[in-house]
Amino acid sequence: FGSINKYICDGDSVILTVSSVFPSYKWSDGSVGRSITVYKPGDYTVTVVGANGCAGISTPYTVLKGKIPPKPMIIRKNDTLECTLTGFKYEWYLNGTRIIGAIKSTYIVADSNIGKRITVKISDSSCSNFSDPFLFSPLSLKEDVTSLIKVYPNPAQQILFFEFPSLSNFAKVSIINVQGKALINSWFECQKDITSEKIRIQELPPGSYTLRIEQDMQVFTIKFVKQ
Repeated sequence: FGSINKYICDGDSVILTVSSVFPSYKWSDGSVGRSITVYKPGDYTVTVVGANGCAGISTPYTVLKGKIPPKPMIIRKNDTLECTLTGFKYEWYLNGTRIIGAIKSTYIVADSNIGKRITVKISDSSCSNFSDPFLFSPLSLKEDVTSLIKVYPNPAQQILFFEFPSLSNFAKVSIINVQGKALINSWFECQKDITSEKIRIQELPPGSYTLRIEQDMQVFTIKFVKQ
């Protein structure tokens, strides 16, 4: 099989097979037979014995440890689902079954798929990873985006971290008290796919507040507690 590199991912295996037929085979890990299944990276060689009794050893076959890509996330833009990670190969699944031809970073959902669970698989040259299932529902885009906004820690003391899907180039982020007054207003340049930022809140009195995010002519809110 020559000096060829192949990747192995966590929990996976690789089958190595000698391309030609010989009376006997003995692998560097002690296995015998024309094929072996390996579960860990390393260099593998095989010694073969021909019909004339002569033995020969192969050049090493290197199995490399692959790196699993980050877990993708699905966001919704009207009737289109979009994977938050770019630069990979994509496969979309409907209720666990691969959707033939759905190999782009986006997938347009048909009305017949409302109420079904959709996942996306991303792959690079070595390994792959799946998103969590996305339940495509008749909810509005605003409800879908709001479900992806995160604040942490909650309750917070000194710094509030937050994440939200990027729908535009810039977003205005405000912190509103229970009287509806904006105590902090900041503009952030949105990052690709998901924007992750922080705001210092140590000067705020303890109490309940609302984080308000304005982008793409829409407003999204999430509550948090300042200790």
